[in-house]
Amino acid sequence: MIIYIIALRVGQYICNKNSLPGSIILKNNSIKLNKNDIIKNIFIPLLFLIIWNIIFFKIFKPKSSDLSLIQNSNNISALINLCLIKPITEEIIYRHVPMAIITDLFGKKTFIVFFNILFTSVFFSLIHLGIFENNILKLLQIFPISIILSYLNLKKGLEYNVIVHILLNTITLVISTI
Repeated sequence: MIIYIIALRVGQYICNKNSLPGSIILKNNSIKLNKNDIIKNIFIPLLFLIIWNIIFFKIFKPKSSDLSLIQNSNNISALINLCLIKPITEEIIYRHVPMAIITDLFGKKTFIVFFNILFTSVFFSLIHLGIFENNILKLLQIFPISIILSYLNLKKGLEYNVIVHILLNTITLVISTI
């Protein structure tokens, strides 16, 4: 728990220093989601990612070691881990902090923003290797998802990423069981 708090605070400090959205809550602002904001920054990215996952699972039919643990058990803690804890952890550790550090070190020029999104997406994709029996399939699934989440993180902030990631993992779990 202490590592999360440190990572959040370090990431937010760097975000504040570089005028990045970071965490709305840590900036002591309230999250004011209007209908347009929800549609544009949560619903549309989520819809695209769900469609991507449906197409991916229907075409490739991957054998998933991670999802099968959840599907074949009634373990509520495994469900909470996959659909809540992992998305929050991954967004803080693998996107929020690294993107803030890269921006702090190299700036916000267009090329650097592109590099930042690409680097963190590759990094995020690589940490998911081993979830499917075929690692290339996992890279094909995760990389486009990571590009969208990275872009969303830079433009809107951590909370949007976490919401979309939680919903995506939950819906993907349902889709993969169909």
